Amino acid sequence: MSTPLAFSKGQRALDANGLPSFFRLSFREAVEAFLARDIVTGPEFQAMSAEMRARSFSATRLASQHLVERAQVLLRRFLEDGGTVDGFIAQMQAGEVSLGIEASTPWYLETVARTNVQTAYGQGRLRQMESPAVVSARPLVEYRTAGDGRVRPSHAALRGVVFDRTADPGWRVFAPPLGFNCRCAVVTRRESQIDRANIRSSAELAAAGLGPDDGWSGPGG
Repeated sequence: MSTPLAFSKGQRALDANGLPSFFRLSFREAVEAFLARDIVTGPEFQAMSAEMRARSFSATRLASQHLVERAQVLLRRFLEDGGTVDGFIAQMQAGEVSLGIEASTPWYLETVARTNVQTAYGQGRLRQMESPAVVSARPLVEYRTAGDGRVRPSHAALRGVVFDRTADPGWRVFAPPLGFNCRCAVVTRRESQIDRANIRSSAELAAAGLGPDDGWSGPGG
């Protein structure tokens, strides 16, 4: 199995859309967002409010609390020092085998890595974008997707949508990730860089049934 996701310290590579790839960046806000999330058990996670879920780290299908903690340690290492999803999968499976239990499937471990790292980066970048200086200089944000066949229809429907942050604080509900394995992003824009016909309100989109996947809520929760 080959997975393209990698976290390379200091590297600012561009994805297929010419956007900085969140998974190839490392910055203090993303690491802080990840470390601020507590480890919780599966039942505790299900009982928590959406707001609390955004601050929590949970890998409910991993076989033991020891492995949940190991997953958090490995993901923290990848955020701080760089790494790959394949490396995370291999180390997690080796840890499970060493405990004499059946290894988790690669697709599940990839979901754990992608979802938790993307959420940490999403929260960190949202904090950066909401700096007063950034909002003043670039008050608009444009929703982007990975632009391939893996993008779920509800996320694809948001491609190119522009939010006016100064008039619509509800836009934060649409800050990615909007679900498991979501690879979407938002980029800041100046007035001169967008077509005003693409500006939509969060209330209008919600009324059309668009927004985070079931069980998710923004930003990145």
